Amino acid sequence: MSHGDRRARAGVLQRLLRRMGVLALGLGTSALLGCSDSGAESVAPATKAFAHVEGDHLVDGSGAPLSLQGVALGDVYYGGNDPPRESHGPEDYARIAQMGMNYVYLPLTARWLEDAATDPGVVEAEALAWLDDNVTWARASHVSLLLAMVAPPGGSTIDCGNDAFWASAEAQERWLALWRSLAAHFAGEPTILGYAPLDPANPDQSLDQWQALAELATTTIREVDRKHALLFSRALSIACRFDKEADDSFVLVDDPNVVYGFDGLQPWFYVAQLITNLGTPTPTMLGAYGSYPDENLFTIDRTKATWLHASDDSRPSADELKLLPAETAWTKRTFYYTITDRQLKYAQPVFLGDHSAGKAYFDDILIEELSETGERVVEDLDVESLGDWNLWEGDAATNTVHAGAVAKLEKDAHRGSASISLSDVTTPFANLGAADSLLFLVNFGSTYRVTSWVKGENVAASADFRVRLDLYGYSEALHGFDRSTLEEFVGKYRAWGRAAGVPMLVTSLGVARPSFEDGRGGLEWVSDMIDITREQQLGFTYYGYHQQNWGIYANAEGLPDPETVNQPLVDLLTEKLH
Repeated sequence: MSHGDRRARAGVLQRLLRRMGVLALGLGTSALLGCSDSGAESVAPATKAFAHVEGDHLVDGSGAPLSLQGVALGDVYYGGNDPPRESHGPEDYARIAQMGMNYVYLPLTARWLEDAATDPGVVEAEALAWLDDNVTWARASHVSLLLAMVAPPGGSTIDCGNDAFWASAEAQERWLALWRSLAAHFAGEPTILGYAPLDPANPDQSLDQWQALAELATTTIREVDRKHALLFSRALSIACRFDKEADDSFVLVDDPNVVYGFDGLQPWFYVAQLITNLGTPTPTMLGAYGSYPDENLFTIDRTKATWLHASDDSRPSADELKLLPAETAWTKRTFYYTITDRQLKYAQPVFLGDHSAGKAYFDDILIEELSETGERVVEDLDVESLGDWNLWEGDAATNTVHAGAVAKLEKDAHRGSASISLSDVTTPFANLGAADSLLFLVNFGSTYRVTSWVKGENVAASADFRVRLDLYGYSEALHGFDRSTLEEFVGKYRAWGRAAGVPMLVTSLGVARPSFEDGRGGLEWVSDMIDITREQQLGFTYYGYHQQNWGIYANAEGLPDPETVNQPLVDLLTEKLH
């Protein structure tokens, strides 16, 4: 590259960085480009000895089609400052190969890659040595290795937890410097399948942030390594919103050797039921969802749902249902709501806290349907888990904000051993909406009787604490929780890939341990998802290999313990992948 070309590219990148607010501070544009005043670094051209992209599919070094079927090693929530040596060893690569898998997804975190205090942006020798060990182990078992950054400098592995990374030019510099070092080190190693510079991405403002950084990562890595494939996954969330459609969550980079990915842990409240969700700032136990398949359950694609109405015109009225300042003991509330609009398809119970100073407690919710054929119990909810309820705060224009409202599981209960409280609301709108597992279909002409128990502390007279129903329309017919649910989920992202003409990978596919127990159908879910990925010509990554909640091996300490293996899952994977 000539000095003129470098200056031209530097100008383009500087403008991009300024536009996105990510102007590098210390490395300078030359470092991001991988060049210096002494001249461009020599880089070997792309070679077909490495797995690479050809058109809309991935091929191996010989040019034969390559369908990735692998597993994520390690625990993405690992927060140590040293390489996770107890995650796995050479024998685990052998076990992975025996199951019929051909690649390993290896999560990296900046905490153990660099010493942020003394040498930021430089891969430590100990970390590099451990990665070299993994390459040796993978090569011996004839599997490939994908290096994936799951927690960048300034970031974390919790959902919406990387805001410091997105806001910090210094953190982004370190991230690029780490990738430049890693790519330069492994540039000639065919056991390395490729690199995922950031997976998942959770930009705190817009998709443009992820687009800009994906382009910078591509430029940085390609200055030292043109051989290995890159993986860029759709933004899992944007500004902490998880309901973005494919066109609004994928990025595309101008590079012919890129695979595009998406997360397959869906529906979340099924795959993660009854575990402590470590991927949130305040870990909470998720409630039970149910079994797969189950025609009496239904799941929602939020992109197809439209909020249409709330039960504010109930009998008695919303004003009559508000929690009063004097109601400091458990108080019964009952209202009736009749479905008179055929567009209304399903309802969501909500604990409301609009304009609400003080603290309200909610418990013991009974929802009954009254129709021409009689009465039936729709839901009988003994509120025992915060994991079944999602906190939302909104400004005057109903834009999502995070203003510090507190939802808490309380020991003070009307029934059972717990209730849920909502307090510290400072925004015009706030509520706790029921998770998908608590949504229910509504029928035209039916009346729904909703009974709840509430009480308050220091509740203002202007507060609007109460239980209500939010009512939604849906763009297509709703059906039970079955294989078609999974096909619809995978299909919408695969359609994006086909339109873009790019190869795709499901970056995480799996269910947590409780969904394999008590007839919840975890094995059938895994079997159906693998079949669907094959039918859709998608690679997949099973999540995960060694992790307490999600792992094929579930021991919390030490190397994977055969005593904790999910043997029926191993047998299923071995049967399907050979």
